[in-house]
Amino acid sequence: MIIIISILIFSLNGRISLPLDSIILDEQKLIIEILASYFLAEIPIQFNQALINIYLAWTLGALFASLILANPKKTLTNTTILIFFISFFLLIFGFRHSPNYFTSFFPQIFIHIIFLLIYISLFSFISAFFIEKIYKIFQKSENHEIRLEALARSNKTKCPHCGTEYESVPLYCYNCLNKIKSNNEI
Repeated sequence: MIIIISILIFSLNGRISLPLDSIILDEQKLIIEILASYFLAEIPIQFNQALINIYLAWTLGALFASLILANPKKTLTNTTILIFFISFFLLIFGFRHSPNYFTSFFPQIFIHIIFLLIYISLFSFISAFFIEKIYKIFQKSENHEIRLEALARSNKTKCPHCGTEYESVPLYCYNCLNKIKSNNEI
C-alpha cells in the first residue's frame, strides 16, 4: 500500500517545499518534506489539483488494501496505522528540527491529517465491506459447482454384467440388455 501511495504522490505532485527554520540541515529538511508530501502539509492548505492528487493516491492505496485483505477490520487497521506512523514521524521530526514552523502551523497540519484519516478510514472500511461481500458470493458459487461435480460423480454406475459405464443410473444396460440392480433396491 505504501509503495502505491508513494509512487502516485511523488509522480503526480513531487516533493513539496516547506519554509522550514533556517537552522535545519539539508538531510533533515529532505526527510521532513518527504513525510509532509504524503499529506500535502503546505500552509495554507488550498483546494487545488495537488490536494486532489493526494486524496486520489490515498484512495487508490486503500482500495488496493481492500482488494488484498477483503476484511473491513484488517483494512481499517492497516490504513489507520499507516497514516498514524507517517504523521507521527512527520510531527516528531518537524518539532525536533524545525520547531518554529511546526509550532506555528501545528493546528492546521493536525486538522488536515485528521480529516485525511477520517476520509481514508471510512473509504477503506466501506470498500473492504463490499469487496468482502463480493468475494463471498464468488466463493458460494464455486462451492455450489464443487457440490454439483460430486453429485455427478456419485451418479455414475457400471453394469455388473458387461462393465459398461453410465453417467446416470439406468434400469437396463443398453449394451447387454440385462437389468441393472440399483443401490436403492432392496
